[in-house]
Amino acid sequence: MIYLHPMLKILKIFKPYLPKKIIKIIANLINPSVKYKGPFDNWNDAKSFSSGWSDKKILEKVYKSLIKSFDMKGVYERDGELVNDLKYPENIVNFLNSNLNENGQIIDFGGSLGSLYFQIRSKLLFKNIKWSVLEQSNYVELGKRKIKNEELDFFNNVDEIQVNNNTILIFSSVLQYLENPEKVINLFLNTKFIEHVVVDRVILSNSKENKIYIQKNPKKYFNTSYPIIIFSEKIFLKYFKKMKIVIKDKSYVGENFELDNAKLYYCNIIFSRVKGS
Repeated sequence: MIYLHPMLKILKIFKPYLPKKIIKIIANLINPSVKYKGPFDNWNDAKSFSSGWSDKKILEKVYKSLIKSFDMKGVYERDGELVNDLKYPENIVNFLNSNLNENGQIIDFGGSLGSLYFQIRSKLLFKNIKWSVLEQSNYVELGKRKIKNEELDFFNNVDEIQVNNNTILIFSSVLQYLENPEKVINLFLNTKFIEHVVVDRVILSNSKENKIYIQKNPKKYFNTSYPIIIFSEKIFLKYFKKMKIVIKDKSYVGENFELDNAKLYYCNIIFSRVKGS
């Protein structure tokens, strides 16, 4: 179970006495971080130098970690790692508890094997909920065979889901990994059954334009790579022009950082449909 590398705990003790650059170098040697390569002119160029999300290693590690978490109190799977539940999206949980009815429905786009469901289910107040994960076919096949329960199910296509009038859409750390996120967003916003959209763990920047990079992950995160869009906050918010912002807050995970002279930050944003839109 990985919470914090023992050497990082020691480093925290000496942090007040060491220059920031030295701390960063030592921390990265102990616990290698995600790196970004680019920017690239387009998605296909970045994709050609990446292993991609379809890499079997990702699904295998996610599944193994998820199964382990079932037998461990206060632990859940996130991005294939086991983490404790001291940090969770409290503002999202509060919003769901206030805006979902009994027998309400959640569509979790790109929800892996139900990572967010298992992380927050015990904190939701409802006896019954319908949680539908939209994913790639290999995740759906494994999810239906090994993970599915009375509340949680997996689908390839939104048309397969029986929606109701009390439906909330969740994008949890997924929009930045789509080739055309605006198209996907509009697909849902052009329907009438989505009243609220929850965006969890999205990376935004103060740049004037979106930029495409390759995200290169260290060994503990599958040692894989895939394209990522670093969204300009200004452009990203325009994708949801049909909605109003209800909550915009710093994410419960991820530290602010800089990339190519731009400031980057992890956000949670909740949108609600404007009446008549």
